[in-house]
Amino acid sequence: MRELRPPPVQAQTLAHELLLSRVEACVWTTDKDLRVTSWAGFDLLGSDQGEDALFGSSVAELFAGTGRPDEYVAAHRQALLGRCASFTASCGGRELEAHVRPLNDGSGETRGCVGIALDVTEHGRAAEARSRDLAFRLAFANLAEETLGAELNGALYQRIIEAAVGVIANAQAGTIWLKGEDGLFRLTAAAGFDVSAFDDLAYPEEFMRMIAPDRTGLQADLARLAAIDPEHHAKLTATVPLASIRASLSLPVTVDGTTLAYLHVHNLETEEPFAEHESQMARIFANQLGALIQRANLERSLREGSKRLARLLEDYKELARFGAEIETIHDTDRLIELGMDRLLTTLRFDSALLAEVEGDQLRFVRLQGVVTGNMLHILDAPLPLGLGLNGHVALTGEAKFVRDYPRWTGGHKPFLPTGFESMLSLPIKHDGEVVKTIAFGTVGRTADIDENSMQIAKGFVARLENAFGRVRNLEEIASTREATFRALGMALEYRDLETRGHTDRVVALVERFAQALDLSDEEQHALVWGAYLHDLGKIAVPDTILLKPGRLTEDEFEQVRMHTIYGSEMTRDIPFLPPATRDVIRSHHERWDGGGYPDGLANTDIPFSARMFSLVDVYDALLS
Repeated sequence: MRELRPPPVQAQTLAHELLLSRVEACVWTTDKDLRVTSWAGFDLLGSDQGEDALFGSSVAELFAGTGRPDEYVAAHRQALLGRCASFTASCGGRELEAHVRPLNDGSGETRGCVGIALDVTEHGRAAEARSRDLAFRLAFANLAEETLGAELNGALYQRIIEAAVGVIANAQAGTIWLKGEDGLFRLTAAAGFDVSAFDDLAYPEEFMRMIAPDRTGLQADLARLAAIDPEHHAKLTATVPLASIRASLSLPVTVDGTTLAYLHVHNLETEEPFAEHESQMARIFANQLGALIQRANLERSLREGSKRLARLLEDYKELARFGAEIETIHDTDRLIELGMDRLLTTLRFDSALLAEVEGDQLRFVRLQGVVTGNMLHILDAPLPLGLGLNGHVALTGEAKFVRDYPRWTGGHKPFLPTGFESMLSLPIKHDGEVVKTIAFGTVGRTADIDENSMQIAKGFVARLENAFGRVRNLEEIASTREATFRALGMALEYRDLETRGHTDRVVALVERFAQALDLSDEEQHALVWGAYLHDLGKIAVPDTILLKPGRLTEDEFEQVRMHTIYGSEMTRDIPFLPPATRDVIRSHHERWDGGGYPDGLANTDIPFSARMFSLVDVYDALLS
């Protein structure tokens, strides 16, 4: 039997360094018959016998759990022919990003293959969760924009329930019930059910208040309905497909303290209760439905000649426009500035104040509108939580309006010289915790805020919270991508193919250079990603050449030049990678006089991003 050699020291080192950098990885080698000869890292086969069970297995056996072993065998055969290959795979519950290249001996002859795989499972799951949340927020924003000014009728109710069922995970059916003048609730729209099955059915609120998180709860509620109203129970069970419902959410839609509708969503396959984030999504749709019903009530009052309600209706439309507009803004400071400005205008206050929660105190970070010297001086000091209006709101998480602030018993005395007469403060939350407060005040006059105006203010803040969450998701997705790119760049340093710290230094220099040239955010991202990945192709160059202590021969240097092409090929199938990033990877060794490689480009034929990065790369090399 052929003696199996232990993993090469470099392969072990690479795998261990990747593990230390919190990127789980594995490295393997094969002979020409594509039998595993060495292994380091996690076990793709999931064998209880440890790494020894992998030695001698074939590549087909190694990737048998993926369902596509033939593709990966073909990638290894391509490596035996001297060409590198990259692929993604799902194996043993892991999502892998893998690369395989030829394994050459000291004479340059191909003896087998060497492969490396990064476990990107958790990154993928996290990105998927954030993308799902982002998709919900965008879908809801589109719905809010669509309902702007639309007539509230059966078609619009139908659009709302279809949108809710479409974006709430595990929701497969849903209904909207409206309260009639007789106090009974009737079906208005349905998704996943035959609407005709609900004809002529009307139910009291006792039935609508049913919350059936599981099958047992639903049966108990039906039993209660049978006791309350046997006739309705018989008609319901005879016509409505209740037997198909496994789990439900029942959400009241309340306007001015009165429940006017119910939104129900159902799962028809599993009795597992809806998750908390799914319930929150459903609540957002219920809130939107409440805003639309309230708007419809206001429109009805307008037809009766109420001028005051006409202004209130315009405020609600402004709220809808604001919700649609902020979905196009991806900068937190700009969101805050726009939100404060719109609330000042809509609520007709004079000054706006934003404060951030820092431990057990509030610190005011922004003033807008009317600003006096006294305000600037007084608000410069932090405010302990629980003191004054803003401290009270930050502590309780509840919005509060004070018409006569100077005489309010809960006022904070050092705050009185600001000159504010009436004040409204609202909490801004993240994951249920107050992280900011936004307050509005009048100077030299008092104001009145009724319940409708308070709801408008809360609606503005709810849309700001939604927008902040979307921006955070976008930033986290970008951060996840950048962390992955940095891990690949650091892998080269751990193999001693780059000077330690080179990756982070050139990234920092590129960011400063791009900002000095006033490049767009997209151009800056493309350059930074190119800085991380510019020498990725060196992974495919034999160690005997890259780590050779003496002078390279011309043939050896030609193989080094190939790293730009290898890197370009390795990143070719990454869909979100900008063309400018690929230009950096392929062309950062081109020269203005045409004497560079791999394409011998000259002057402005060299892509702009590659020219910029070349300056940074050479500058760092000269200093380091």
